[in-house]
Amino acid sequence: MTANKNPRNFKKKGAKKKTAHPFAKKEWYNVLAPGFDKRCITLTPCNKTAGLVNSADSLRGRVFTTSLADCNNQAEANNWRKLKFQIDEIKGFDCYTNFYGMDITRDKACSMVKKWYSLIEAFVQAKTSDGYILRMFCIAFTKKTYK
Repeated sequence: MTANKNPRNFKKKGAKKKTAHPFAKKEWYNVLAPGFDKRCITLTPCNKTAGLVNSADSLRGRVFTTSLADCNNQAEANNWRKLKFQIDEIKGFDCYTNFYGMDITRDKACSMVKKWYSLIEAFVQAKTSDGYILRMFCIAFTKKTYK
């Protein structure tokens, strides 16, 4: 045998190690929104529990964005309102969420801004009696100003 030539380390040319698909190691969880016609808003993948790493720990705190029309099973009525939900609790394969915020889509915001109208924006922070901080944003438009 020749020096530094171990026959067990030889591989055929072009042979590659087979890798498993990334989603084979995932579990799917239902994301449930509180107080809507359609309770399950989406499914989310998560790495399976392995050793000391718990799959529920990586899910807690995730934020999901969906439209109000999707939550209420409406076609086109409120699809420009975006709702955010944050996962707070996991039981089995169900993730229970709390309301995290509301926004409007960029195209709706751009369609409201028009030439010759003044735009007024304001925000205020309020603390509720149970300790939550609520931040509210307001947008208003004046009547048309003629030049």
